[in-house]
Amino acid sequence: MKDKELLMKAIDSYDLYTPHKRKVLKTLLLISIDDVAITSILKLSKLSKVSRPVVYKALATFIKHELIENIKDERKVLNVFKLKRNKFEEIQKHYESQLINL
Repeated sequence: MKDKELLMKAIDSYDLYTPHKRKVLKTLLLISIDDVAITSILKLSKLSKVSRPVVYKALATFIKHELIENIKDERKVLNVFKLKRNKFEEIQKHYESQLINL
């Protein structure tokens, strides 16, 4: 995704999610390559500095809100998440519109 720095700021200001869920979302964005994040729950928990139960809840919320898609890994060793570019663009546009209206 283009301009991850701006998107990070947009996620930080997105009040729909708790601060811990935003940390998980930002971590997914940071570790993704071509909009795909491959990681374990434990590693995602350590990188985002939140507990594993929070990671599970955050992922469930992001899947429900169609921010990410859980792609099944046949080996079941790692989790593969496809980030939905259009949803992240919506968050960024929301943030940019707030900046304009200030």
